[in-house]
Amino acid sequence: MIDRIFQEIRQERKRQDEKWGEQNHPMVPGDFDYGLCKETLDELRHANDSGDKNCWQYILLEELLEACMETDPKKQREEMIRVAAVAVQAIECLDRKKGGWK
Repeated sequence: MIDRIFQEIRQERKRQDEKWGEQNHPMVPGDFDYGLCKETLDELRHANDSGDKNCWQYILLEELLEACMETDPKKQREEMIRVAAVAVQAIECLDRKKGGWK
């Protein structure tokens, strides 16, 4: 299952490169609101840790916001790997459920 997912990701990356070429954007804009990000991140962590509101979107957003809060490129990369891994987990879950969120 995971090999097929990675193949689809490779195909999508190829499509993106063909459409836009190499992209070299900053991780966050210069006027990024770290305060709002931190507040949202804290809320997501609480929801995810409590278990009563666990869902893939909250988990994925938590990982993405953790990446946004990092300023060290090495740590940003580590967090983005986590984002990708959680996204793959969510896709695997969708595939097990035949594409339906429950």
